[in-house]
Amino acid sequence: MQPRSSRRWDEKLIYVLIVAAISAPMLFNFSMPPVRLAGAEKAFSLISSLQFEPKEIVFVALDFGPGTQAENRVQAEVFVEHLLRKRIPFAVFSLYYLAEPYLATLPERVVERLQRELPQERWEYGVDWVNLGYRPGAALLIQNIPKSKNLPELFNQDARGNDLRS
Repeated sequence: MQPRSSRRWDEKLIYVLIVAAISAPMLFNFSMPPVRLAGAEKAFSLISSLQFEPKEIVFVALDFGPGTQAENRVQAEVFVEHLLRKRIPFAVFSLYYLAEPYLATLPERVVERLQRELPQERWEYGVDWVNLGYRPGAALLIQNIPKSKNLPELFNQDARGNDLRS
């Protein structure tokens, strides 16, 4: 067993090394580019290749909550941003009740960022996107979306209480 003073020195050395390892990249402005993932590239290409008729929309299920928002919120933001840039209208909804706050804030946050970047462009709720809110029913709802002949009738209103027919 080491003497007590020797252990304190070891602990101090460990903390100094940790501080050096964390601060060195910041001090020398060192960064690494993000890794390009095949799945992300495929999703980007898929969205880029989409051709939409008037009145067609993309449904975006934001089924994540506070426990997984660290990874999933960023992924969803990039997906929503790509749809907004391509002017592809979309509807966000969730089958997970803890996702409700993200349904409203995530698209609005992306729109704010895009409008700072492109001040001449405008994106409007109800035209470019709509929040359908939390929807119970899970598998039944997912099965009914493609079968429905009239989506505004299936959903009736958005999360703000607006009639979807308008």
